[in-house]
Amino acid sequence: MCADLITCLVRHYLGDNATTSAVCNQLRTTCPTLFSDEDATATRATEMLEEAHLMEPCPTRTELIDEAIRMLKVGVHKLNLPVICQLLHEVDCVEGIVELALARAERSDPRMLALIAYKSHSAETDSLTQDAFNKRKSAYKCITDALDRIQADVRTKSGIALQSAVVSRDLIINCVLRSKDELANVAVFKWLLANQLSNVVVESKSPFAESFLHTLVEGGGASSYLDLLWRFHEKNGNFAKAAKLLYSLARRDTNAFDLRRRVAYLSQASMCAKSAISQQSDQLKDQNFIVAIQDELDVAEIQLATKFVSIDIHSCCNKFRIE
Repeated sequence: MCADLITCLVRHYLGDNATTSAVCNQLRTTCPTLFSDEDATATRATEMLEEAHLMEPCPTRTELIDEAIRMLKVGVHKLNLPVICQLLHEVDCVEGIVELALARAERSDPRMLALIAYKSHSAETDSLTQDAFNKRKSAYKCITDALDRIQADVRTKSGIALQSAVVSRDLIINCVLRSKDELANVAVFKWLLANQLSNVVVESKSPFAESFLHTLVEGGGASSYLDLLWRFHEKNGNFAKAAKLLYSLARRDTNAFDLRRRVAYLSQASMCAKSAISQQSDQLKDQNFIVAIQDELDVAEIQLATKFVSIDIHSCCNKFRIE
């Protein structure tokens, strides 16, 4: 209750630098356990963002925002992060959202308990690990919420506004995918897939993209995830892995795709295998593998051609009966 009262009091005076400073000094003196130096720094930084919001774009404004972010990182674990991220969005500093969210995630889980559990695919976690997961998830949600807001503009805006939204969206995505925070990368990968932007995952240079896709596949993911994985390998020049995945896909006993798709997989597998051989890849030196692919491709193409001939004959017979 006291902490909430202090927050309301400080926010009431935001924008009045003299009053805010006086209130902060008094609060630090009279109730240091409820209002620390970090709280005072965060208050001043928030006020700086409010000031920047009223300014036209200029170097001074940029410096003000940068300094505010630096100050906010000091006590990032105590911030009302969604509110701060909304302010950063309003001053068009989306990279600041990523910076603070990643700092919050790291501060909330210094022992990397959430990452250890994620990598071990552990379904059961203790309370400390679950708490770490929840705190990281909350931090990453600030990033995905910002992406949601921007993506709404991408879908509805046009012209310069659309271009600006795309730039902001891509800036957030690239900032996260360049980071060393694997779980943040995973959160953005999931957002990309949910928003039909799988091509960004495939083309990503993130060191965590391959393991993310493998996790989806190992978790019983659909053929679409295997499609993403072979495309990822092909895009990154790992033709041997792509060929083996494509061959595996083509041989799956499933109703998920038809004979035409099987021919396409085998054809692509053949091309990737030949590219791997030309690269002298250590992962694919067996010429018999290419022969096996080609044999199955030949059979599949004959089956497909036969199927179409049968359809044509059936169609002609039906037409003859009608006439």
